[in-house]
Amino acid sequence: MLRDDIQIPLHDPGRIIKITGEESVLYRASMLRVFNVVRVVVVMLFLLGFILTGGGTGKVLPFGLGGTNWLSALITLYVAVMSLHWLGSLRTPVSEKIFLSNAVCDAFVLGLLILNLGLLNNSSLLMLSILNAVLLSAMTLTVRQSVVYGVALVVIWMMMAAILQAVPLVPWQKMGEMPWSACFSQLLAALGHDSLSWLEPAVIATGMALLAVLVSYLSTQGRDNRINAELSRNYTHQLRKMNDSIIEDMQNGLLVVSSNSSILTLNRQARTIFGLMEKAKVPRNLGELLPELAKRFGRWQHMRFNDSRTLDIGKGSYSLSFNALKTDEDMPLTLIMLENIDESYQRVRETRLASLGRLTAGIAHEIRNPLSSVQSAADLMEEMSEDPKVHFLTDKIRNNTQRINNIISDILNLFSDKPRNTKLIPLNPFLQAVISEARTNDETSRAKIRSDIDATKEYAVFFDAGHLEQILHNLMLNAVKHAGRDDVEITVRTRIGDVGRFLYIDIQDNGRGVGADDEERIFEPFFSKRHGTGLGLYLVREMCVANQAQIVYVRKEIGACFRLTMERYLANEDDPNEDIHLQ
Repeated sequence: MLRDDIQIPLHDPGRIIKITGEESVLYRASMLRVFNVVRVVVVMLFLLGFILTGGGTGKVLPFGLGGTNWLSALITLYVAVMSLHWLGSLRTPVSEKIFLSNAVCDAFVLGLLILNLGLLNNSSLLMLSILNAVLLSAMTLTVRQSVVYGVALVVIWMMMAAILQAVPLVPWQKMGEMPWSACFSQLLAALGHDSLSWLEPAVIATGMALLAVLVSYLSTQGRDNRINAELSRNYTHQLRKMNDSIIEDMQNGLLVVSSNSSILTLNRQARTIFGLMEKAKVPRNLGELLPELAKRFGRWQHMRFNDSRTLDIGKGSYSLSFNALKTDEDMPLTLIMLENIDESYQRVRETRLASLGRLTAGIAHEIRNPLSSVQSAADLMEEMSEDPKVHFLTDKIRNNTQRINNIISDILNLFSDKPRNTKLIPLNPFLQAVISEARTNDETSRAKIRSDIDATKEYAVFFDAGHLEQILHNLMLNAVKHAGRDDVEITVRTRIGDVGRFLYIDIQDNGRGVGADDEERIFEPFFSKRHGTGLGLYLVREMCVANQAQIVYVRKEIGACFRLTMERYLANEDDPNEDIHLQ
């Protein structure tokens, strides 16, 4: 009944009430279309029956009622009115007025048809026609609309009774020859001829009006209850689906077990940890899955204390925690969480490094002042003496103080709070400018730098220009310093990612590369096997992270290769601060 694309808000009751109203209108519109088809079919069947039986009133009614032409006109009018309302119910959004208009028009035109077909003399067909009209109309109306419809029904029914009573008593053929006052007097006299004759149609009309209100009320309640029930089911399904998605995508392994160690569910990561294929049958209990885990669970049940020891599963080590879930007392459940120790250690390590970095930055700033004094003293000593040994020592002091000063500058740059100035940068012109600058730079000019960047000529990156320039410069400088050869060749290559909205920038050299033992440590701070601060690559990685990019070392047969991964954008985007369309 509900639309397939409907999204139920999880924490907005007002929106749920609005959805209920919208769905109710759509459901009533669909009923109106079905009922109007039924109405037209029933009227056509009545017409067919009366034609075959030669039926008709056999009476001369006012205004030409009772004629064949008039009957055809009424049938055409009825079909046209119902069809127009049928088409009107297809509009979005559906107007509430169309339901009441459809019901009143149905009652009015149907009343004329009842008079014309002579159904007033056939009580069974008369009641069937009226009940059919009232029930079909009432089921599409709200309670308030049904009250208005009931009043209209009484008025229409009493009009029919008035016409019926006036037919045999009023000389309709002579009405055109009489003055209006006389005509009106004749009509009033005819209507007041037998006051008791009004009682039956009045009772019937009132009963039908009350029936319409009652049917409308019950229909509204049933319809809203059904919609609310479906909303509740959809809400529960949506909530369960969202929870399952969150649990499935968690990086930690999760298992839900009962008090007797029966496994009720486990997420994708838990299957990976225990080596279970996606379609593989899950063991019934923890004992079958991993006996040691079952022992830990039993110990926790008795002591309610999480064991701090790690649990070895396959080639990995995992921390283990148990948490009681709040459920019915008859079925206590426990959530078991497995967290990879290496990943946990990495997060702790990064947190400690960040804290250490802030501390180091503070210390470095304080060291700079006495360092300036040491360098000034060395300069004075060199001026005061011409002894070569003194000059040798002062040169050594000056070189090492300069090295310390470079380390301090790198540390302060690394942990500075200067805000990023990210903007959309057309990639190829930027790379060409950086390569041109590197070819003339004193530190990198001895290297032969080639470019292969045609793949990204239509794209741009959203990056801090200063950061990206420093990243590329540091990587090329690193290649020159650590290549271990004089004829250094550096290739800057770009390509588009096969999956996702990413592009890659490779900085590759023809040097000796990075040893297998050092690959995991090259991005650590202060890691260096040659003369240097050991902060260059760490600084590069931090700037990449700050710009939502990634850098990895790619092993090659010859030389070292560092790959930058970042999102790609249209190069001709006008305003980078507005919504940017990814490619």
